[in-house]
Amino acid sequence: MRDVEVRYNTFGHLNEAKDNVLVVCHALTGNARLDTWWSSILGPGKAFDTDKYLVVCANILGTYGGRAGRRGGGQGALV
Repeated sequence: MRDVEVRYNTFGHLNEAKDNVLVVCHALTGNARLDTWWSSILGPGKAFDTDKYLVVCANILGTYGGRAGRRGGGQGALV
């Protein structure tokens, strides 16, 4: 596959040591908007503490939210 874009969202900030990244993989029918489906555990002082971690959630190719072949929208795109 060429020129595939993967939508993703990040929450929090990368620290100077670059060792505070949490990667969250969503359900096959989900999307990268972790803040909409796990808001109860995402944020300062919660399980996915955005004051401590850079939380990354990317779409999965072939799923509803992670289609391949279309361009546009999204918070970010990895090419």
